[in-house]
Amino acid sequence: MSWQASSWALKQRVGDPVLKILLLAAANYADPDGKCWPKVETLAFDSEVSKRTIQRKLVDLQKLGLIRVQQRYDQKGKQIESLIFLLMEGEGDMLAPPVGRVTPVCHGEGDTTLSPTESLNNQLNKQSTSTSKKKKVGVNDKIEYSEEFETRVWQPYPRRDGSKKKAYDFWNLLNDENRARVVAAILLFADQMKREGRANDKIPHMTTWLNDRRYETVSAAPAAAAKVASVDWHKTAKPEQWAKVLVIWRWDNNWRQSWGPEPGKPGCMVPDDLLTESEKHWISQSRVPRKAAQAAE
Repeated sequence: MSWQASSWALKQRVGDPVLKILLLAAANYADPDGKCWPKVETLAFDSEVSKRTIQRKLVDLQKLGLIRVQQRYDQKGKQIESLIFLLMEGEGDMLAPPVGRVTPVCHGEGDTTLSPTESLNNQLNKQSTSTSKKKKVGVNDKIEYSEEFETRVWQPYPRRDGSKKKAYDFWNLLNDENRARVVAAILLFADQMKREGRANDKIPHMTTWLNDRRYETVSAAPAAAAKVASVDWHKTAKPEQWAKVLVIWRWDNNWRQSWGPEPGKPGCMVPDDLLTESEKHWISQSRVPRKAAQAAE
């Protein structure tokens, strides 16, 4: 435990009592550099909320710029631990706005080639902060979007009721390789949503889709984009790609058709060693609903 981390966490203003308790709980396990690795179950017990609530609130704390979460994987792509870094740079209290109207505070440096464990929110806020000093954009100011974004990204995406400006900001943070991935994935994703008859409110906003890098679970590498129609993604996916798929699946409990047969079904390509013990138990007991298996975990 570090008194520096606990003192820093106590001074923060986050606009949400659960966020504050979670931040204090994480600080309780932090070393003097602000690094800790408590289990989600431990944070849930200390904060007296559910594990799902902890997972959601950790995302909110990242959006506020107070923490950075780094997932660690072994050579097979299996997650082995999560590191939480308290971003304690700077002096004095951090007056963070209430959750729901978040203006993230950016810490650290980085280029536009983000690793799967980095948050685009930090990069986006760095860009927004630097430009806001030059010019304040009014509500009625017209934003000019690139033709590529309009025709190859925004228009083909199956849901367009989210923030177009923020989606464009995320798009501008991507390098050329990841832009190619997005363009290839959107057409596949839109076709998948159409075939599944997915309701509009069940499709993630484009900002979420880009920020979570979900295009990586839909599309093959850009070099293979021309062959994607003849090769199913799930038949060539690597363990690290399946690890990302499982994170999304565990979060919303919704298995996508593009991922092939789900765990427990014939032809499933998910490596067994990436599944939790409760998921393996649920598969062996096919009549037991997966949610019941998760609750027993």
